[in-house]
Amino acid sequence: MPPTLPEHCRSCAAPLANPDFQGPREHYCKYCVAPDGAVKPRAEARAGIRRWMIQAWRLPEDDPTLERRLDDYMNAMPHWGR
Repeated sequence: MPPTLPEHCRSCAAPLANPDFQGPREHYCKYCVAPDGAVKPRAEARAGIRRWMIQAWRLPEDDPTLERRLDDYMNAMPHWGR
């Protein structure tokens, strides 16, 4: 497993120093944690990261590179990495 930076969510890399992202579980943002405290399933986290990529990177939803970029991004995250 790659080294982790505790100030970023291990699922999506959201900056945990920002109070807007802080959640109920250490090392994870509020967007990646379910109400029961468990990390959301990969498919649910992937959908959220996908929405963020489209908005933040200004990618069209049908961008042919989006799915590959999304897989690469998630595989780089400590929680999802291989």
